[in-house]
Amino acid sequence: MTILTIRNLKPEVHQKLREQAAVNGRSIEAEACAILEAGVGAQAISLVEALRGFADDAAMNSRH
Repeated sequence: MTILTIRNLKPEVHQKLREQAAVNGRSIEAEACAILEAGVGAQAISLVEALRGFADDAAMNSRH
């Protein structure tokens, strides 16, 4: 596993993360990992969808 340090995190963000972790029954570290994994996964899907959209547009434009 890789270690990630987040500097200059606003206290209110840390508090919200702590509260969200408690609601989900996780440590702050586990909650942060879950948020990052979900965000990166969503971004990867969006990138794939965007590339498919570009390919579809290019195919339509080449037909005209």
